Amino acid sequence: MIAEIDATRARETQLAITGEGGRAVSVVADVRDPGVAAALVTAARDAFDRIDVLVNNVGHFGGRAQGLVPEARYGY
Repeated sequence: MIAEIDATRARETQLAITGEGGRAVSVVADVRDPGVAAALVTAARDAFDRIDVLVNNVGHFGGRAQGLVPEARYGY
């Protein structure tokens, strides 16, 4: 599952993975929006039935990260 704010980059990453024989789904999403996390979990479960690993790798450009969402425990 690729969650990316840029549709072109999301699709390129998906194609790179599937081009090597992997399975991938890309979703255009702005993870700065707190409501997006639950939708991404649903999309991942719909596509793959479960979530085995989560890598949260969000880039911050132009200095320090600001406006971070407080930790939340969802019980997924």
